[in-house]
Amino acid sequence: MTTAAAVLTIARSQLGTVERPNNRTTYGAWYGLDGNPWCAMFINWCLWKAKVPGFLGPINSFAYTPAAVQMFKRSQLGSWSATPAASDLVFFSFERRSPKGVRLADHIGIVESVAADGKLITIEGNTSPQPGTPSAERNGGGVYRRTRSGAAVLGFGRPRYSS
Repeated sequence: MTTAAAVLTIARSQLGTVERPNNRTTYGAWYGLDGNPWCAMFINWCLWKAKVPGFLGPINSFAYTPAAVQMFKRSQLGSWSATPAASDLVFFSFERRSPKGVRLADHIGIVESVAADGKLITIEGNTSPQPGTPSAERNGGGVYRRTRSGAAVLGFGRPRYSS
């Protein structure tokens, strides 16, 4: 099985990668949905590259973040947590709501570390390098390290790492 450190090493190696016009990326091409929002495809690619159990490629992973939340809550890909740890997948809700007004995930990243003040240091795909409008938070065009805090965090998916 794969360690969490291996996934973080892979994610760090992608920092600074930027998309080509119209959401074109290595991650979208690998997933088979090039030209679409790609934050989840980036995370899946990192987990696949590290050979994390359950992430065998596009056929059994996710590109739609609300579906991923449900997969973790049902223990299909790991476990769901309200408390972050390094290498957890962090799900955000900046703008998306269900027809009944329930907050839905609209962005995902990987927790690199948790600061003493509780802020999350994350690595995210399809985000901007600096805070901005909600759309720039989840659709900024590159892989960047971000510092996050606040009510936008929905929770954390913990893949099945070996340690």
